[in-house]
Amino acid sequence: EEVCFQNQISLLLCNSYEDSARQETHIRSLLQKRVDGLLISAVGDFTALAQQLRNASVPVVFVDRIPPDLEADAVTVDHERAGYEATRYLLELGHRYIGCIAAPSRISVVPPRVAGYRRALQEARIEPRSHWTAEAVDLTLESGYTATECLLKQSPGLTAIFALTDLLAIGALRYAYRCRISVPGALSIIGFDGVELGRYVLPALTSIGQPIQELGALAATYLLERIRGSQHGVSRRIMLPPELIVRGSTGQAPS
Repeated sequence: EEVCFQNQISLLLCNSYEDSARQETHIRSLLQKRVDGLLISAVGDFTALAQQLRNASVPVVFVDRIPPDLEADAVTVDHERAGYEATRYLLELGHRYIGCIAAPSRISVVPPRVAGYRRALQEARIEPRSHWTAEAVDLTLESGYTATECLLKQSPGLTAIFALTDLLAIGALRYAYRCRISVPGALSIIGFDGVELGRYVLPALTSIGQPIQELGALAATYLLERIRGSQHGVSRRIMLPPELIVRGSTGQAPS
């Protein structure tokens, strides 16, 4: 929005709420309104999305979630590295029993984050066990709470949890508080996103932060260049590194 404002371009914002049918309706409506370009964080059925966009006559740039078979500029974060670094940090704190609260696997960024979690454990010669992972129903605080309850009931020996989003992690913090589980004394919790809310919960949330401002600014810049014709040729793919943000929700593994 900031990049568009500085370039005197109006921005129309539509939210799909993880619903591919809603996404399709939004895109159809925007194209009917003759927008100059589309900036998309893709959800759901990528095959249907690809068919819809092949018939579009405007530039498209993807941000964060990228369909594999579409030629377009894209800006994303290294999600596999994010999962790896979160788990690696917990291992460095001495944790050996590390659970994972996963988001629904239909979301394209979820499998690489889980893969990074598993790779870090395997490098430490720890076999990731299936009951160490619980899948949240959606990306809400309530789902994080419920998934944590399920995870700790089936794996009560866990000393740390990597939640695939900060909202899920804050839900985990809430469950720990309700059950009087000391964080980080008995259980360390780390999330992913680096949202501002994480600074204000107690304890403040350790997170793997993605450069949200840079992601949006780069994607908008690429789209404006395509709209104005100042950029031609092959599609550009930029993968930005995540950054560890250490706060109060993680600590040394309990002895």
